[in-house]
Amino acid sequence: MIRNLCKIGLGVAGRQNEMIELALTNGFAGIEIDMDDMLGRAEVFGNEHACQFVNSCKVTVGVFQLPVDFGCSDEKYAKFVARISHLLEICELIGANRCYAVISPCSDDLPYHENFERQRSRIVDIAQQLAAKNIQIGLALDAFSSSREGKEHQFIQTAEDLVAFVKAIGQPNVGLALDTFHWTLGGGSMDQIEQVGVDSIVDVRLCDCSSEKDPTKVTNGDRMLPGADADSICG
Repeated sequence: MIRNLCKIGLGVAGRQNEMIELALTNGFAGIEIDMDDMLGRAEVFGNEHACQFVNSCKVTVGVFQLPVDFGCSDEKYAKFVARISHLLEICELIGANRCYAVISPCSDDLPYHENFERQRSRIVDIAQQLAAKNIQIGLALDAFSSSREGKEHQFIQTAEDLVAFVKAIGQPNVGLALDTFHWTLGGGSMDQIEQVGVDSIVDVRLCDCSSEKDPTKVTNGDRMLPGADADSICG
C-alpha cells in the first residue's frame, strides 16, 4: 500500500488539480479520486479530458469510492450498472486498481436477510466485472448511530457483521476497507481483521477520536489525527 491523500478523511475540499498539488507538496504518493465526478466529466467532455490531470503528474490513484449504494432501489442500481463499462475504461486509463463501497447500515424497504442477499448478489456481480480488470473492492463499515435513525430495518452496523458479509460474498477480490474510526465504533478488534486476512485489506484509514466523546454520538467532525489523544476511543 502507499501513503494516500484522502480529502474526505481530512475534511478538505478542492478541484482535482488542487488535490493533486496538495498531495505532491506534502509527500503523498497517491490520491483518492472522486470517480462520480470523473465519470460525469468524461461523459460530457470525453475520457482524455477527464483524466488529463491525473495522467500528467507523478501521482498514483490510490483508491476511489464506487458511486453506488448496493442497497439502493432497482432503478438506481440499474443506472449504476449502465455506467460500469465506462468506469472500467477510466480505471484502465488512470491505472486505478482499488476501490471501496460503504455498506449502508439500514434499509427502508427490506429486512436484514433479504437485504443481505440483494446486496451480496449485486456485489458478486460487480466484483466479477472489476476482477476482469484486476481491481479490488473493499467494503467499508458505517457505524454511526445517526446513520440508522428513522429507518425501519437495521443492517450491517458492527465489525462482526461486516466480516461475516465479506466471507459470504466469497470473491477473491472483495475484502475490507478498514477505517479504524468506524471499526472501533463498530466493536471491531484485531482478531476480526486476522479472520479476513492481511491480503484482503484493500484500504486502510488511521484515525483517532477523543476519549471524551460519547461513542453513540460521534460524527465525522470528531475525527482526529492518529496519536492526537493518548486515551482515544480508537486507541
